Amino acid sequence: MGLLDGLRGSWQLGTIQVSRLEMELRAGADDADSARQMGEAFFKRFPGLAYDAVEIADTTLMWGYSERNRGQIEHSVLKVVRVDDSVKLIFRGGTFSQNWLKDLEIVDLVVICKADGLAMEKAEFRRGGGTVDLSGLKVVGGERPVLEGVAKVRKLDLEHMLPVAMRSFLEGSISADFRLSGSTNSSEGIGFQGRVDLDGQDLLVLRERLHLLKALSVVDYSRNYHRVDFREGGFDLKSGAGVMELSDVRLKADELFTLEGAMRVRLPTPEETQAAIDAPTRGGAPLFSSVDPKEEDEGEPKSKDEVSDFSLKRAALEAKRIKEGKQEESAIAVLDRLGVMSAEMRRLEEQAAERLSRALQYEGAFKISLQPDALERTPRLAAQYPVDPATKRIPMSVPIKGNLYEITLQQAEDIYQTGRR
Repeated sequence: MGLLDGLRGSWQLGTIQVSRLEMELRAGADDADSARQMGEAFFKRFPGLAYDAVEIADTTLMWGYSERNRGQIEHSVLKVVRVDDSVKLIFRGGTFSQNWLKDLEIVDLVVICKADGLAMEKAEFRRGGGTVDLSGLKVVGGERPVLEGVAKVRKLDLEHMLPVAMRSFLEGSISADFRLSGSTNSSEGIGFQGRVDLDGQDLLVLRERLHLLKALSVVDYSRNYHRVDFREGGFDLKSGAGVMELSDVRLKADELFTLEGAMRVRLPTPEETQAAIDAPTRGGAPLFSSVDPKEEDEGEPKSKDEVSDFSLKRAALEAKRIKEGKQEESAIAVLDRLGVMSAEMRRLEEQAAERLSRALQYEGAFKISLQPDALERTPRLAAQYPVDPATKRIPMSVPIKGNLYEITLQQAEDIYQTGRR
């Protein structure tokens, strides 16, 4: 028997077991030829080498280069199977994120990859009592992969979709079919568009953190506006290219409050960002302030030691995995060198995105209406905002301009000061 006889012929490897995989995927290519070469490498077959499947116990995949197209699958069990001219990816457990759909639990995710793109054969997710179904979503391959499909969202809590800064202003859940468009490899990113209707299953809650509601609670002696529960109506939502638009807004909170209008949310210009840095703290009336309470609590900027604490925590976690026998000591050195910088960079990018969400600019106009006796104890306000004879309600125009902590601030101060006289 020759020395190399065992290396000849066909190798049948059966199922290949992998303990952990962390990979950042290219979400496209620089040109069509590069995209073709990457596709050929992924689907390449090696003569004399065969396997049934690859099973990975802990899989993390990341893609996209900005908040407009970033997504990831974290800590999922992955099974890879070749089927004719395609590759089937079967995910179980873990979480899925794409744009503002954050940390959805993977119930059933099966992705079919072919030379011309990929399709989600099954894509069912949940978070709390809500669900998201992306089944049928297709990504057409190329240097700029294009998404085509619908996200079926049902009773999904807004906490899992809104920027952190907005969660103390707006709560509740929504259901809608959002059509997805755009690319994972473009500055415009991935867009969502659909109609949200409140049909009795969902509820939107506007909190008193909005300055106007706080002022109305002071001047209306018969009721308060600490929370306004919208149970009827709906709105059109469109997001993409760093802009979110709400249009045809028609919401009703029983007889307490109605809201109609439109609004646009966009990134701040450099001039607006600088103005926000230079602006002094506002809030002439004691009830109102344009300062984010979270910023007040943060105090001094974090030191280098605190920033590097992420790496220490990562090392401590891996040391625990070694002690419990879940990780080989030799593996940690390789994985940390390859993965910790990527993970830390993403963490810092996410923190920057959160800070940026506090500086987003809101533009638009709404009309609200109140019950006819809401201002009867404040004659000056009653004269300024008379009852409409046609609707038997008090209409009030509400201009929207500024960041999240500035909108309605001036109007709220005016109402509060006028109501005190």
